[in-house]
Amino acid sequence: MHNDSTLVVRIKFYHTNLDYLFNHKWTSIQALETYKKRSSDLALLLPATGPEPVLGDIYPDDPFPNLVYKLPDLDEGKGVAFLKVSSAEHARTVLKESLHLNHRRKLLWNCYLIKEQKGLFQSYIRSQLLSGRRLYIIRVHVLITPIGIKFLSAHRVVSERAVPEYLPLGVVQNPLPYIVNYSVGSKYEVVPPEEELAVETAALAIARGLAWAATYGFQTMTV
Repeated sequence: MHNDSTLVVRIKFYHTNLDYLFNHKWTSIQALETYKKRSSDLALLLPATGPEPVLGDIYPDDPFPNLVYKLPDLDEGKGVAFLKVSSAEHARTVLKESLHLNHRRKLLWNCYLIKEQKGLFQSYIRSQLLSGRRLYIIRVHVLITPIGIKFLSAHRVVSERAVPEYLPLGVVQNPLPYIVNYSVGSKYEVVPPEEELAVETAALAIARGLAWAATYGFQTMTV
């Protein structure tokens, strides 16, 4: 029994249309790109994404990839490949070769391909290195409702693995230093005060885009 002042939030994923909008990478990025074009929201920052390779800058001595390939409905660092490539054709070639040679990855990815689903390419965007040559991301929690959105909290997720001094061209053979995810070995830290405003601004822009998509595609109501 809940009274009128109780808010019930379901956080578990179910295979519903609305959950699909928020969880599936292809669907959510397309919704956000559509919102950005229609709203001109300058605070909404999105990585270059598409079915074809979209290359970030590459420097031969830089120990970072410049391209990411993702299977759109897998989480926890699964179904992600990092590439350091010189061209779109190079990306397609080395990715195909890797799927044939890497048997551990091949089973998972071939099962995905059997379903005739395709992954997405994104330009690789890295954070600044922390001490010990470690990367980090920022995880944000935002509440989206039919009557408004609210920034709740944010924290850093810091990798416990050092980025190598050198990275050769091709598919990254050891992606763990670049997968900043608690499920594969990272820790939580407080967001520094000087980053808080930028984090909240960016998070609320994404929330506005997803709220717009939910209202545009679904019948919503306030009570």
